[in-house]
Amino acid sequence: MIKKLSICLTFFAFIACGDDESSTSPAQELSEISSSAKKSSVKESSSSVSDKAGSKQGKSSAANNKKSSSSTVHSSSSTIPTMKECVTSVRYNETIPSWEEYLATKGNKCDKEGYALLTEDDKILVTCKNGTWYPEVIKPCPTGTEKSSSSSVSPKSSSSIAISSSAVQISCHLYDKAPTVIGCEGKSKPSWKFLNPDVEYHCLVDERDNQFYATVKIGEQTWMAENLAYADEEKTPNLAGNHWCDADADSCALYGQLYNFMSVMNFNTDEMMERGLIKDTLFGKWENPQQGICPNGWHVPTISEWMALGKAVGAECEDENQTSYPVCSGGIVKLRSTCGWEYDSDGNEDIATNESGFALLPVSNTYGSELFPNGKRAYVWTSTANYCGVCENNRALAHHIIATTGKDWFGVDDGTLLVRGRSLRCVKD
Repeated sequence: MIKKLSICLTFFAFIACGDDESSTSPAQELSEISSSAKKSSVKESSSSVSDKAGSKQGKSSAANNKKSSSSTVHSSSSTIPTMKECVTSVRYNETIPSWEEYLATKGNKCDKEGYALLTEDDKILVTCKNGTWYPEVIKPCPTGTEKSSSSSVSPKSSSSIAISSSAVQISCHLYDKAPTVIGCEGKSKPSWKFLNPDVEYHCLVDERDNQFYATVKIGEQTWMAENLAYADEEKTPNLAGNHWCDADADSCALYGQLYNFMSVMNFNTDEMMERGLIKDTLFGKWENPQQGICPNGWHVPTISEWMALGKAVGAECEDENQTSYPVCSGGIVKLRSTCGWEYDSDGNEDIATNESGFALLPVSNTYGSELFPNGKRAYVWTSTANYCGVCENNRALAHHIIATTGKDWFGVDDGTLLVRGRSLRCVKD
């Protein structure tokens, strides 16, 4: 049985609110994700997957808003009580133009206990309590004070209040019992709290650093059921400067390492790069499977192997030989962890079931910095990259798998910079 927790675990305290998720097709969303990521970096090739929109729609449920008014509500900000205690951080789920406008259109009744709204001017926090909205004027603490209602994050504005998402935004179902990992009896790991105890796991010991991992057979393949955490730069010099995680948040133990593409493939950066540009002769030189930094007997998964994984859980997958950026739809919820994914834009819990035991987590990063469980998307490397003639600072685009909260699909991105940080799941030879 799955035990539903009413609070978010502390290691998900630093999730930033993003744009609302829409009901676009997987292909459209992949295109949007790629476009937004590329605008802030370099001019990359843009083989958009938006033309593939159509029949495959991401699944998300919507809650109906109750539009009833209340005679006891506050009609203007002047009558809204000010918080009794000052705060240095405020957590919320959704921004609204103003409390008065929201009240006039939707009323004061609510049905998402703990759901929090924040006005666009960051002045009023409105929380759903016992079916009624309760607004409060935010009282910021004077600079240098210690009082805080929750952990602070990077400020949204120049004010003394740091803005982040509400803890109730994360869907987190953990299990009543610990998993059994055959061959690892007597051992445990923080990351194993995400594993499904009703699934049979086996133990993989990495002889390079003696770290151990749970593995799971899905269909005809055997995968690591957690992200790789290998980080020995002495034994693998190509890792130096090309991997990271946020040790302060215990993210290494929970989510593994993030790697850039060069380190995942165990490429020597000095040999492969010339004046900061990837050598044109690189592509077509390697053959799959590539071990990369995976343990002996394991390798970096190809796009074809990711598609096979999707099919094994009942997904309908596009032919990777017919399209450059195939998408698998349906059944992907069986691959995602039941903890860590955001609620959707309507306040509904994520639809992940983790029936397969794969326990995919929403972890990502843009460039070489901290590792954050972002709550919205999982990014995991494939072993595929293509030459990019129009890229200004990078002559290659590597491909990764994207899975999104509230959506029953994953797909291949149309390419990202080699320097970006992504997770790695190794597959057995």
